[in-house]
Formats: sequence, structure tokens, C-alpha cells
Amino acid sequence: MTVGNSLDIAITPEDAAGPQPGRWPFWRTLGWGLVVMTVSTLVQSLAIVAAGAIDLVRLHRTFGSLTSFYQLLAGDAASGDVLVTTVIVSDLACVAAILLIVAFKRLPARDYLAAYRVRVPVLLKWAGVLFVYVMLTSGAATLFHIDFGGAVMGDILTDSDRPWLFWIAVVVAAPLFEEVFFRGFLFRGFEASFLKVPGTVVLTAILWAALHIQYNAYGIAFIAGAGILFGLARARTGSLLVPLALHAGMNLAETVAMTVYGA
Repeated sequence: MTVGNSLDIAITPEDAAGPQPGRWPFWRTLGWGLVVMTVSTLVQSLAIVAAGAIDLVRLHRTFGSLTSFYQLLAGDAASGDVLVTTVIVSDLACVAAILLIVAFKRLPARDYLAAYRVRVPVLLKWAGVLFVYVMLTSGAATLFHIDFGGAVMGDILTDSDRPWLFWIAVVVAAPLFEEVFFRGFLFRGFEASFLKVPGTVVLTAILWAALHIQYNAYGIAFIAGAGILFGLARARTGSLLVPLALHAGMNLAETVAMTVYGA
């Protein structure tokens, strides 16, 4: 069941009811969002420190001498396997943090985050829209010789001794956290504020794109465009599962391309 607004954007019955006591308002949603990002930073930092400590103990047992802990940390911070492992750990920790924050409202996480099932034809329709977007942007990039700056991801994959970790991080963990956070938690709080649905779609796309500092300006612009598409999918279907599937599918295709073509 959906309810149309002036922009013909379908929303759930909960959305149509407007601001609710069980919904975190705009500023508290933003504040809790900063808490989640702080958790992400702390967990990643602690994971790298833990990796360095493990390496230090291993080297001491093997060679009977101590190596500079800072050198080990620098090496681990640049290691593909360590990087993707910290991403997996921090993303799962952040999803847990979001679920805990939602639990404070004593509402089912499924309802707050709009994790509703959708029909396969609906999902396929949005997958088609994403495919057209990717083809158009990729074609324009090829025509005008534009680099999206994604080589850093290829370098991480190449540097990894356990590529399956990279696949889990990029195809599963990252889409799960980012969609639960941006199109789930933030979307729910922002859409009931002065931003309404259109402003929420744009703002969550911008915030999501800003998270991907490993890309250049063109790459970030592409991600922002994809974020708008994901936000529209979330708004029109009333389900988080649609942008989550689109995000995972897009990352899967990119990872396959990097694996096959090395690009």
C-alpha cells in the first residue's frame, strides 16, 4: 500500500502519517548519525591497532626480537587484507549500533528502517534503471576520457592475499551498513522534517557520496547520482531492500570487472 504526494513519490503508511513520537527528529537523527560514524572510526582504528599487536607478538615469537610498533601499524594500515577486514568489522559494528539506537524507540527495526519485502518485478524495474544510469555515465566517461579514480580499489584487491575478504567487504558489508544508515536510519528521520522526501533523497545522496573520499571528483559525482537513484527507489517503493539490492548489485558488477579486467 502506498500513498502519493505532490511529487508522485510513493511512501509507506508510516511516512504518510508525518512526524511520529517513535521517530527520531531531524537534529537527533543527525546527532545519532555522528555517533554511528564515530563508532565506525573507532572500530577501524582499534582493529588496525589489534592487527599491529598481533603482528608484533608473532614476530617476537618467531625471531625473538621486537620491531617498531609504529612501523607495523603503518604496514597494516596499507595492507589490503587488514583494510578490508577492518571495513567488515566496523560496518557490522555500525549496523549493530543503528539497531541499538532504533531499539531506544521501542519500535521494530523492520518498521523503522522500512525493511519490507517487494515484488520481483519492482526490483527488476529499478535494476533496469540503475543499468541505464551506469551505461550512460560509463559511456560518457569513456567518450570524454574521464577517470573516476577507482584505481585505489583495484590496488587493494590486487594487494589482498585473501580476495574473498574484499568481496565480502565490498559486496556485502559496505552495502549493508551504508544502506541501513543512509537510506534506512537517516532517511526515516530526515523525511519527517522540513526536508520532506525530495530534500531527504538529495541530502542522503550527498552525505553518502562524501563518504567515498578514495575517488576523485568525477567518481564522487557518479556516486552522488547513484545515491539519488537509490533514494528515489527507497521513496517510491517504501522499502530499504530495493536500494540495498541495487547497491550490492552495483558493487558486485564493479568487483567482477576489477577481477576480470584489472580495472
